[in-house]
Amino acid sequence: MSESQRSAPETRPAFSAGRGESAPPVIIPPEALEALNRSGVDTSDPEKVAAVLAVTASVSRSPYPLADVLGDYEHFRPGMADLVLDEIRHQTRHRQGLEKMAAEGNERRMDNAQKNALGVAVIGIAVAVALAVWNTPVAIAIAVVAVGGAPVASIVARLIGPPKSD
Repeated sequence: MSESQRSAPETRPAFSAGRGESAPPVIIPPEALEALNRSGVDTSDPEKVAAVLAVTASVSRSPYPLADVLGDYEHFRPGMADLVLDEIRHQTRHRQGLEKMAAEGNERRMDNAQKNALGVAVIGIAVAVALAVWNTPVAIAIAVVAVGGAPVASIVARLIGPPKSD
């Protein structure tokens, strides 16, 4: 055996069993291996890959545990599965109540912001009407800015700007 062959690290494919000849091979789709590689998981160790996939597969979007887990709770202490389910229902109602409060608060804030914007626009137009007697161009600018807000104020400021000297 040459020196380069001895120094090369031994690697096992991620889809082999790695525990001996009698263990069945673990078949992992190439897409899963790519995703694991992008996530920084060493896919040369099949045990590590299997552990990551097992944890990933056990994660569920449902707030309820799997039936066999509930069975284990019930076996541990009779009536405990019902306690777990009741607690999950209570937590779900609580979380939904908090989400509803947040949504209602956001709606209230948006309503108040619209009312305040209307008030600013009305006051701006009233000031513009009162000022129109003395300086019509400034009154028009005030009315446009009062209705259009900050973006329009920026545009009007650029247009009015300092007078250019010849």
